[in-house]
Amino acid sequence: KKCSSTETITMPVPVPSAALEEVRAPLAIVRRLLADKQTTTTSTVPDHFKASLDGKWDQIPLLNDVDAVEQLRPGSLVRFQCMVQNMYNPEWYLGEYDHVNTATGERVRVHAQYSDAVDVPHGWTVDMSDAVAKTMERVPVHCMSIPHQSVWASSSSSSVAMGMESAPANQRAKRSHSDDAMDDEDDTPTGPASTPSAQSGMECDNGSASDESKRARPGVAPAPAGTSLAGCSSGGRPVLVPGATHVKHAAIIKLYQEDTSIKVNESYEFVGVLCCDPVTDASPEEEPGMVCSFMESGEAAAVKAASGSTGPASSSVIPRIHAVAFRQLSPKWNPALDNLAPAQQACRRTELANALPAVRARVVKSLSNALLGDTLAAEYILCHMLSRVYHRAHGVPVGKLSLAITGLPPTSAAGTSATQDLVGVLQTLLPAVAYVPMSVKHLSAKLMAPKKDYDTEMLHTGDLQMTPSTQVLCDETAMVAGKLNETGLKNLHCLQQLATFQHLLFDFSFYQMEFPTDVPVLVTSQGKPLMTTDIVLKLCPDAPTAAAVRAELQANPDTEDMVQLCRIYMGLARATDVGLSDDLCKVAEEKFVQARQADEKVDQESLGRWITLAKLLAASYGSSDLKKEHWEQMVAMEAQRAARVAV
Repeated sequence: KKCSSTETITMPVPVPSAALEEVRAPLAIVRRLLADKQTTTTSTVPDHFKASLDGKWDQIPLLNDVDAVEQLRPGSLVRFQCMVQNMYNPEWYLGEYDHVNTATGERVRVHAQYSDAVDVPHGWTVDMSDAVAKTMERVPVHCMSIPHQSVWASSSSSSVAMGMESAPANQRAKRSHSDDAMDDEDDTPTGPASTPSAQSGMECDNGSASDESKRARPGVAPAPAGTSLAGCSSGGRPVLVPGATHVKHAAIIKLYQEDTSIKVNESYEFVGVLCCDPVTDASPEEEPGMVCSFMESGEAAAVKAASGSTGPASSSVIPRIHAVAFRQLSPKWNPALDNLAPAQQACRRTELANALPAVRARVVKSLSNALLGDTLAAEYILCHMLSRVYHRAHGVPVGKLSLAITGLPPTSAAGTSATQDLVGVLQTLLPAVAYVPMSVKHLSAKLMAPKKDYDTEMLHTGDLQMTPSTQVLCDETAMVAGKLNETGLKNLHCLQQLATFQHLLFDFSFYQMEFPTDVPVLVTSQGKPLMTTDIVLKLCPDAPTAAAVRAELQANPDTEDMVQLCRIYMGLARATDVGLSDDLCKVAEEKFVQARQADEKVDQESLGRWITLAKLLAASYGSSDLKKEHWEQMVAMEAQRAARVAV
């Protein structure tokens, strides 16, 4: 192909080859395992990779680390840290069939699992008759890069990027023929992967043999040209996820074992075989090939949506990853620690244990510096950041602690504000932070909750579709006089539901569906907050304290090592389960009775809030037991907060 003088071709920089055969050539291992009739079971492949890669996940290249998927060699093993954006119905595909030698009639059994295409050698043909072929089932899941991820958590500097090479520059995209497919699909997310509720259609087109090798694609459907679903972004780049404009990577994960633990909005790390072989319409210039597709129509729509109106998607848009293993990341994911090798993790844990008081003090000072020297507000925000839902009693989330900080000064003439400073600290410490300006313009612009598009049969994501443990900051200091439209009112309602009940409302036009989540919601406001939260704290700037903290931070700036320890501390503290002894239960009961006698407004919710706050304080000190000093500190903090409200 000749290129014009003005055309610029950017070749991706390949990453080195891997030492492990499981990473470098996983399909060869899969074929050997499946060909062994004596030992093969439905779990043979995942069991083998789980055992072989135990403690070696850091040696598997991470898709999140590369700029373009072409840097990773198709057919090799990759990792992808992502959020499940949508789940489709199970799809049927040809998992086994025969290659037949046209000259001798010899038959060779072919196993097509964990791949989108299987080579048909020269001189051989494919027998996919009912008597020979074996139909199997797998579940396609649409995944995207973790939303609102902080810069430091979006890549794994400690991972060994090995095992992948870029595809040859002269490799052509294979063409395929497509026939009409009968699809019966509902891609409404149902949370866990479930039993098949509908059987998708099948399309099969056997082309004539040619001198060149042909490709049989048992699990990839062509995208018809001229079909426009989600279109392209404003910059002309195909959309990876419907409704999203800033997504670095997305992939369709193929799950080969039924697993009801996979849920929408949860974050996972998938390990699987990378397939980014583009499938397009047939062209007279290409040799005819064989296509036997059982792709779920929802997945086909995802591929077409990525390609926009120009036709098929390129290989770098939505790759497929055939999962051999996975692990759940949220809600206790700690990328500052989990991305390290096992030996480094143990070393870091020891360092943190020895420096825990200093690390906690550093976090509080950083928060206090952003909050104009208010140490009490810093303590409350630290507890809020560590809060998580660990139980639901009759639909009521237990453990969450939404917080509103009022009395923040307006934005300065230089354009800086305490809220912006606070966001900077949060993004430094936490792996994911969602900043939501509560302005009329922003709230009224577009829906923040996911919405089903029945014209395209796709689920469009929204800014509030995020993984558990994502920190949400609603900035009411950005509010100005105005009137919210219908979209703005819906967004405000979704935010309030998120803060109160910890669930996200998916919009399916004719009804709404609640999906449980676990995201701490923090509100900053100049006056009385618009949103209702568990705790409201009035900010009291302390100029002398602010000056002293600022001077100390300038004299002893944070080193990279200290910042990493602070991040590890936040993750471990949030994952700490704190127990409540019988003695502390009696203390809490006595406190509740006394407070109830003094103020009739004290109720059961007050007691629950006190216990939650005290447990979070204990976790912030690295304790798995709620001690008397933690309870007393909580009582003192609540007394100070009440005194500020009374002023």
